[in-house]
Amino acid sequence: MGNIKICVIGAGSWGKNHIKTLKSLNALSAIIDSDPSVRKEMKSQYNKIIVEGSIEESIMNRMDGIVIATPPSTHFKLAKQIISMGKPLLVEKPMVLSIDEAMQLNDHLDQEDGTLMVGHLLLFHPAILKMKSILDNGLLGDLQYIYSNRLNLGKVR
Repeated sequence: MGNIKICVIGAGSWGKNHIKTLKSLNALSAIIDSDPSVRKEMKSQYNKIIVEGSIEESIMNRMDGIVIATPPSTHFKLAKQIISMGKPLLVEKPMVLSIDEAMQLNDHLDQEDGTLMVGHLLLFHPAILKMKSILDNGLLGDLQYIYSNRLNLGKVR
């Protein structure tokens, strides 16, 4: 990936997935997590990576992009802050917790001419792609209703 520098905010379950992937791509440059024990663990695993407890502009200014993988209740405020810094951003799902927050974030993106992507784990899942193909080819006729269950999610919230 060259010299791209990405910061991951949140080193919990999903954050660790992003950290591992970005590290393998040689793009991981910083990890931010508010939990001291998590920071200690990250410092021992990624000793050449910046590990901090809060968002500092000095760190953000050196980054090419940011990933937010914190609890969903923090996404709106953090996303707005990062967009204001002019950084491209990936926010883990759910992006925000309400339609109102989504509309406000969209307006903020427009004002700041920002870039935002939302985690979309199942969008490229083979089962979803197959269903889309079947629907696109008209093999089922007009769709009236669809329902699915995802089993074995992990943590129930």
